Amino acid sequence: MKNIIKLSLLTIILAFATSCDVDQTGARFLNGNRGVSFDNAKYRTTIDEPETKIYIHVARVSASMAETIGLTHDSQYPDIFTIPQTVSFTQGEYEKNIEIHIDISKMMRGKNYVFNLKLEEKTSFAGVNTTEITVSRPLPWIENIGYSTYISDWYGMSADSIPTDSVVVGTEIWYRLREWFYYLDPDPDYVHKGYDLVFIVDMANNISVPETAQNTGSWWDEDGYAYFNFISATKTDRTVEFQVKYDLPEVGAAWSTIYTETVILP
Repeated sequence: MKNIIKLSLLTIILAFATSCDVDQTGARFLNGNRGVSFDNAKYRTTIDEPETKIYIHVARVSASMAETIGLTHDSQYPDIFTIPQTVSFTQGEYEKNIEIHIDISKMMRGKNYVFNLKLEEKTSFAGVNTTEITVSRPLPWIENIGYSTYISDWYGMSADSIPTDSVVVGTEIWYRLREWFYYLDPDPDYVHKGYDLVFIVDMANNISVPETAQNTGSWWDEDGYAYFNFISATKTDRTVEFQVKYDLPEVGAAWSTIYTETVILP
């Protein structure tokens, strides 16, 4: 399946353009402001064999002439990502996909690769000239190994039917509790489905949390997402006790209390 990442801003741009003469609209932007834009400020995708590239969509206000827009980036992975230095439009062309080639063989499974891509010229007044791109290679999870129990010290609730997956990565076992907080409290007004609790157990029963884990965004209320901030954990038999803190970054709030969140694996 192609990773064409596209939530088209072109509709908005063209709606603006058709409200007046397109060429005149374009002319307004050509003096230091080209009217070119990414669709979104952030893109997130996964990629695996046989795919070798992703596409980042851009659009412009005026297509009255051919032009080339410079691109810059801050990728720290030159051996993995081949990113073009420009994006070119032919006359009459409003949209373009920036093609980024990826050497998947050099990507570590379960790791997020993040970098920013920037259009060197200014964008339109409503546009986005920098986008943060996150690419990961998925893990081959073995799904539904059983159901875990989650006991929340912070929330004062528990659930014993959380679907659990696992995968062996080298000498480690990764666990994933799918949509963990939804099962803890399925109130649709306060819970955002789709966030998983992911953690790693090594041969010495040491616990860690991978950077790709969606352990954030566990709880939704009128103030935003509450973030599950991992501090440490211990494992005894099937029981894992996490020491965590929570905060609400959208309003600058944080709890200083360290809570014990308990998982009993299948």
